[in-house]
Amino acid sequence: MGQSTGSFAMGEPNKKHKILVIDDEAEVTEMVATNLTEHGYEVETLTKPRAAAEVALRFKPDVILLDYIMPKASGSDVLHNLRRMARFAKTPIVFVSAVAPPTGNNADPTTAGGGPVQKPVEMADLVKRIEAELKALEDS
Repeated sequence: MGQSTGSFAMGEPNKKHKILVIDDEAEVTEMVATNLTEHGYEVETLTKPRAAAEVALRFKPDVILLDYIMPKASGSDVLHNLRRMARFAKTPIVFVSAVAPPTGNNADPTTAGGGPVQKPVEMADLVKRIEAELKALEDS
């Protein structure tokens, strides 16, 4: 787990939006964290999906980026476990995966839409998606 900080302001001046990146591949989490930090987000990374609830409760992310296929706990399992907690009932959770989730899991009703973000990740597209999720959250 690592943490990076930045100062992206959307909606509130000087508010750092928090992004939790959950992926079993450390290289992926590091690359995404570095790029999101450069865009001003505060980022926490996690490579052990079974610790997702604990880390999310401590970090309190505004958006969660979640790989779908991971050993020991699938992205779908992590999504369902987080959704059971009131704190994350409306937190946008976006699948970021090389493999699309099965029909029915790829359109979480609490996200701004667009389905999963495909790997390899285009950072400009990922940032646009995060901004859309944050705007939708602010508008709700």
